[in-house]
Amino acid sequence: FSTLKPIESGPVVGGLITLDVIGAREPDNFALVFEGSFEVPVDDEYEFLLGSDDGSRLIIDGEGELEVNGIHPFTARRKKLPMTKGLHSLTLQYFEAGGGQELALAAKRKKGGLLKLSEEAPASLINPAPPNPVIPLRPVEAGEAVLYRNFIQGSSPRGIAVGYPGGVNGCWDADVCNLSMIWRGAFMDAGRHWTGRGTGSQPPMGFDVASPALGYPLQVLSTPEDAWNPFSKVAIRFEKDVPEPVKEIMVKVPHADYRFRGYRLDAKRFPEFSYDFRKLKVTERFAPAPPVNGLEALDRVITITGEAEPSTMFRLAAGAGPADGSGWYPIGPVTFRVDGGEPPLTRPGQGGNEVLLPIRGPATIKLQYRWTAAIGGKAPVTN
Repeated sequence: FSTLKPIESGPVVGGLITLDVIGAREPDNFALVFEGSFEVPVDDEYEFLLGSDDGSRLIIDGEGELEVNGIHPFTARRKKLPMTKGLHSLTLQYFEAGGGQELALAAKRKKGGLLKLSEEAPASLINPAPPNPVIPLRPVEAGEAVLYRNFIQGSSPRGIAVGYPGGVNGCWDADVCNLSMIWRGAFMDAGRHWTGRGTGSQPPMGFDVASPALGYPLQVLSTPEDAWNPFSKVAIRFEKDVPEPVKEIMVKVPHADYRFRGYRLDAKRFPEFSYDFRKLKVTERFAPAPPVNGLEALDRVITITGEAEPSTMFRLAAGAGPADGSGWYPIGPVTFRVDGGEPPLTRPGQGGNEVLLPIRGPATIKLQYRWTAAIGGKAPVTN
């Protein structure tokens, strides 16, 4: 803000923070800075409550204390601060991008009393809304799978979560045509999204989450040393209402080599995912595997048909440890092994090894993911 020239400045009528100061101006794409002071009658602990749509930042006595950054619906933050008797300076920065607009600031004294610092004080800021109900999703019939399509933490907005019998679960990301994560235990809690689309992404309800290899699974490498490009991003020039923009922003775009073909459900509601990569057609199917020594496992079968270009690779894992004598690679709370296709290649990567599988033509690749500890305690893996 120190580098910007204000359009207008002056005292706030009434002495309380309010968005009314913008008057009849364009209601989007503006920013405000409120400066003032407040008096603390006695040494006390204050809980400051800041809420805004879109971003805001509270500075007290020159120190940044609370921030609700980003573009979002009304979101509140709170922080407890010991305050000494006397006058304290206050600066509140705010920006509005588009859509709704709200700004509220208040403080609760530990020894009682509410210090109202803004005209707007939504009840949700002073009295937070009750927590979302817990609604665990389960299959209707025994032996069936249950699907959940919504905003899922750890996946893109096009994640498709599947809860399989036996307490093993996975999420397949239709944006990148790949498995984004697996976990065991409970499946998903639908409480956050029970009314409307909810707010935010819902994490898996279970535990021991593993993400073998995020991003696109197939790529044609010029050399074996080529870095893997897990996402498709391009730089575009963009400035609102500027005919010849100079600023560049990075945006994620669908990869031209991929086309998601959807999925089919079998009699048990197990999905089979389909997609194209260049001249290849790929299907993927998952199913729970029989536990070994009390350890849950998930099978993954990848069927590839069509013509493969030279140096086509399928990335099975990123951040894996070295394989043991039986071909099991550790990655997070699971190990995995691959059967079928060409022998896998390993190379150093960020956080561990990348495991790549050369694709030279039609192939059926079988992977098994197996958790490394029994629920409730450690247990050796029997290969």
